[in-house]
Amino acid sequence: MADIPDSHVITGDPFLEKANLNDIVLIQGFQHIREAGRAIIRDKIAMERTAVS
Repeated sequence: MADIPDSHVITGDPFLEKANLNDIVLIQGFQHIREAGRAIIRDKIAMERTAVS
C-alpha cells in the first residue's frame, strides 16, 4: 500500500465555503472532487417547488 497517495476529506454542512477551499486546492494543482451537496440541495428544493406549484 506504500504506492497509494495520502487522501484527505473535507467535510461540513452545505454552504460552509468548502467550494472556495476546493478552488484553492485546484489552483495548487492537487487532484480533487468538487462537493455535490450544494447541487443536490438545490435540485431537491427545485423539485419541491415544482411539486407544490
